Parts: sequence; C-alpha cells; structure tokens
Amino acid sequence: MKKVAIVYHYFAHYRAPVFRALADSEKTDYYFLGDPAPTDDIKRINFENEEKLKYKFIPLKNTWLGMGFLWQRNLLRALTENDFEAVIFLGDIKFITTWFALIITRLRGKKAYLWGHGLYGKESWLNLQVKLLFLKLSNGIFLYNNRAKGIYLKNGAPPHKLTVIYNSLNFDETEYYRELYKTENKSKLLSPFSNHDLPVAMYIGRVNQGKKIDMLIHAIRILKKQNIDLNCLIIGDGNDKANLEKLAKEMNMEGQVHLTGAKYSEKDISQYMMASDVCVCPGPIGLTGIHSLSYGVPAISNDNFNMQGPEHEAIIPGVTGYFYKEGDVEDLADKIHKCIILRLSNKEKNIQDCLAVIHNYYNPYYQRKTIDAVLSDQI
Repeated sequence: MKKVAIVYHYFAHYRAPVFRALADSEKTDYYFLGDPAPTDDIKRINFENEEKLKYKFIPLKNTWLGMGFLWQRNLLRALTENDFEAVIFLGDIKFITTWFALIITRLRGKKAYLWGHGLYGKESWLNLQVKLLFLKLSNGIFLYNNRAKGIYLKNGAPPHKLTVIYNSLNFDETEYYRELYKTENKSKLLSPFSNHDLPVAMYIGRVNQGKKIDMLIHAIRILKKQNIDLNCLIIGDGNDKANLEKLAKEMNMEGQVHLTGAKYSEKDISQYMMASDVCVCPGPIGLTGIHSLSYGVPAISNDNFNMQGPEHEAIIPGVTGYFYKEGDVEDLADKIHKCIILRLSNKEKNIQDCLAVIHNYYNPYYQRKTIDAVLSDQI
C-alpha cells in the first residue's frame, strides 16, 4: 500500500472518527504527525488509547510564534526519514514549517496536498494571493465544501487540484443512538414545558452573545403573537445563559423556553435532538448542522455565507432546512414556521431527507473513499 503522512498541528478529539476510518483503509497506509501535548482549550486524541492509531502516530513539537504562526519541530526530519510517497498538510498558511516541507516534498518527487477550508470569499487581495500560491505549490487541496471550490475556480485555480470531501462527526455513534431513541421518552424530556405536545425548535452549542440565541426567543415570541405556538429548547452553557433566562421571563415565556445547561453525553444529547423538530442556529452553524441532520432533524441558519461554516451546504432549502436573512428576526420566525410545516407535513420523509445528506456525503467513510481515490489516481 501507498505510505502517506497526514500532518496536523494537533489532532482534536472530535476528529478521531475520520482518522480511525483512514487507518482502516485497504488502499493507503496512513500515518499521523502532530503534537500530542494536551491543552485546556480543545480535547486532543490520546493516541495511546487508540488501537487503530497508536502505531501510526509520529509526535512533533509545536512552537507557537504569535499571531497564529507555527513552527513544527521534527517535521522535516520525520518526513525524510519515513520516506512517505505523499504528504497531506493542514492547509493553514501561517504554519511556516508547512511551506518548507511542502516545497521539499515536491522537490523529492513526492506528492503534497492540503486539507482545509481554502478560500472563504472574504480574503484581502494579499491573503488571496498567498492562498493561491499555497495551492500552486501543492498537488491539490481537500476542501470542506463546494463554495470554496467555486471561489478557487473563479480565481483561476485548475479544477483537477480541487476535491471536496466535506466534513464529519462520529457517524457510527450517532447512528447507534438514533436507533436507540424511544418516542415514549419525549414527554419526560420535554416535561419542563407547559405543553410538551408543541413542536420544538432547539439550539445546541455555546450559549454566548455571538451565537445570537436571543433572536430565536424573539422569533418564537413573534410566532406566538401569530397564534403559532412552539417550545424553545436551548442546550448548552455560557455567559449568556442568565440573560436568556431573564429575556424569557420578561416575555412571559418561561413555559415555552427551557435552558437545559450543558450536556456532554451523546446519549443524552441524542434524546433531546430527536425530541425536537428543528435546530436553529441564528449565528454561523458549522458542525452543529451535521449533528442535527445526523438525527434526522432539519436545520436553520443565516444566509451570510462569507461568515458561515462550510457545513452550511448540508442545508438544502425546503428539504433539510432553511436560511433566513441575517439579522432579520421576522424572517427567522417565518423560516422556523416553514420548517415546522415541512417537518409535520411528512415527518418520516423529512427525517430520511436529512439522513440522506449525512449518509451520502458528511461521514468519515465518504471522506476516506474520496481521499483514497485521489491518491490512487495520482501516486
């Protein structure tokens, strides 16, 4: 099999499923290079506890230089000593070692790829030129969405260098808990509401002002004035939690708005999500959209795609959710209403439409298949 290195600054714990899937590849022998040191901000993969990964891990040492610039000690030596046929680098232009390693890899006659967001569409002229040069030096880039690919194409990038592999969460885990869900649990989960038979609009994630969760409560209030009653379930914790509770009280909506606090168990989260009818992220949606659709629940977010996470593409308007006009709470209320109608008109079809997007694209096995295919064709 082809021997290929994947170089990251560190390996976040939530990315473990895709790395496990890659380690299981029957076409490519993947190795993982990065700094194993734990930190307080993001939980890292403990490779010693990963049977599929621990013998494929090569440790590096990160030296952060400020403003996001990074030097990875031992990287150049590790790449030459192990004689990889190809290297996949995290596509961050501030990782200085990547520039040197990319050029050296190409000069040695090996393939070098990038993996990342690529172009957002909001880059300054200088930032754009640097990113285009980054791509030019490589053999190609693995992208999270088609929008980034389109922006590259508009800027003259060759199509053969652009491969969309989407993104994923723990597909196997969400599949497992989705099968375990019992509909009779719904009344218990929603017991804090005055009427737990109402449709549920939920939010999950950090509870801070940047997420604009207050817009969700205001939208529920607008619908209430139109005699359209919904419950609002907010899962998560943060510095805006008390403000949101106060807002619900001021609007006399305590019986329709419930903040659960943080939930860390996927089993618990899955039950709440599947008891809901729509997931609403007034701010950028990111992987929350994948999480929601993985349980067959449609999602709503804003239409400012320059500021959105790449996963917004999983939302297909009128099929797996809607986009509302950013900052327009009246439009948010309208889209929530439309999504509830979409959901309740044929719930089973809506569930299957949501799951189809995940099963077809947003899972680690699709990512492995696509990366394997590119490497098989070019190495």
